Amino acid sequence: MKTFEVLNDYENPEPPIELYVGDSVQLGEESGADDIYPNWVFATSDKTGRKAWIPKHILSLEKGKAVSMENYTSKELPVKKGERVMAVYELNGWYWCIREKGGERGWVAHDNVKNLGY
Repeated sequence: MKTFEVLNDYENPEPPIELYVGDSVQLGEESGADDIYPNWVFATSDKTGRKAWIPKHILSLEKGKAVSMENYTSKELPVKKGERVMAVYELNGWYWCIREKGGERGWVAHDNVKNLGY
């Protein structure tokens, strides 16, 4: 795991999408390969109606619908400038992080953190 320091306060007020294998979504806008956050698609959960960006690679098209092939949450970690987080893995410009104090987990954008080198 890499340790990062947060550069700016951030909190997403929207509730996250929670997808499980087999859940279907309606597809919307897609990010391009040259975008700062490539390979995401904006989608709406058929189950809950929630909307969020989802990594394209976890979706498959089945009978005209997009279906999740993995469990996934779009939960973004609310962070404060100067806070430390540990990145578990990176995906399309975002890190899945664990808050150093308290252990809460969620996504943090790569351009909102700096690597502390340990």
